[in-house]
Amino acid sequence: MATTNFVTLTTVIEADWLNDVDAAVYETLPAKADLASPTFTGTPTLPTGTIATTQAAGNDTTKVATTAYALAAAVAINTSTATVSNKTLDESNRYVGCPINAQSGTTYTFVIADAGKFCTFSNGAATTVTVPPNADVAFPVGTEITCVQTGAGKVTLAAGAGVTVSSQSSYLACAAQYVGVMLKKTATNTWLLLGNLIA
Repeated sequence: MATTNFVTLTTVIEADWLNDVDAAVYETLPAKADLASPTFTGTPTLPTGTIATTQAAGNDTTKVATTAYALAAAVAINTSTATVSNKTLDESNRYVGCPINAQSGTTYTFVIADAGKFCTFSNGAATTVTVPPNADVAFPVGTEITCVQTGAGKVTLAAGAGVTVSSQSSYLACAAQYVGVMLKKTATNTWLLLGNLIA
């Protein structure tokens, strides 16, 4: 048999084999997307499930967190201004001032959101401010809270159950109106109180 006839015969046999073995598979090939940079038309339907993607570093405007396939697109996050750990950030990720927590009552107990804040107390009567135990409010060690007596009422810091607040001469009150003091957490239930204090 001539070589050309053999090649032609082989091609015909292969084509028939593909068609007979799995014609359904052969017919679906044109609908398959390319592996690299496919172009879709219409509205593609993505499978369900989740995937963890890497968040871009820095102050990018297209940060992506863990997303679901069903979202079908990355979520663009505008980070020109954002609030992180109760501190406002500008475009350069620098702290802008210190958030103020203005209190006007005669009693107050610090909450986790007070970490790093500037707390003012404006009542005309004596005010007691309690430092809660770590079991109630787990401030990280190193937390700082600034307190200022803006009212006429004397502001006194009180230690919650199991809490130790150490200060000069064990004084725990602001010395006068418009005097500020600072609390610094140094251990699980231990704080330092610094500033112009009186008994």
